[in-house]
Parts: sequence; C-alpha cells; structure tokens
Amino acid sequence: MVFKGLNKSAENELKKIIDSPGGLPLIKTTKSESELSLTRRPINATWSISLDCNCPECKEDIDLLDGPDFWEMHDFEIGEHETKRTQNVEVICPNCEHEFSVNLSY
Repeated sequence: MVFKGLNKSAENELKKIIDSPGGLPLIKTTKSESELSLTRRPINATWSISLDCNCPECKEDIDLLDGPDFWEMHDFEIGEHETKRTQNVEVICPNCEHEFSVNLSY
C-alpha cells in the first residue's frame, strides 16, 4: 500500500493504527490504479431525544415531546428526573389529547 506524501516513519505509524483492532474510519480514494490515498473522515453522530410513555387512554406508545406546547408548559431540563418538578407532570397525549400525569425517569 502506498501513502502519498508520507515519510517512512509516518507511513509505518499509520499502518500500525490501521491494522490495530478498531483501526480508523477510513475512506479509500483511488487516484490511479497503482496509487491509493487514504483520508480520515469523521462520522456524524446525531442526538436523538424523546420522552416516551404509554397513553392510559389510547394505549399508544407516545413521545411526549411531539406535543406542540410541551416545552412551553414545563420548566425542567432535558434529562432531569426524580426531582420535585419532574414528578406528577401534567401532560397531554399528542394522539388522542387525553390529559394525564407522569413521573419523569432516565
């Protein structure tokens, strides 16, 4: 394997990293049939936040954050749980509009 623009020491270090368990997330780009250039490319990680429960009325699995006014109606932080303001929280099912209480957990 040829690493264009690297000295022998850097090339050996890169080969050790690539061959190690897990290696690096690499993408191969062919510049010619006899030459390969390797470029490290970061992978995106996307946050996904939900507040899930079952509605006692319609029995659907729901994400309370889907309600249009959820954050306007409540004063707590994402991930906050088992505090006075996260117990007996009044919510509205975004599917059937049933009102009920929940205790937030993490």
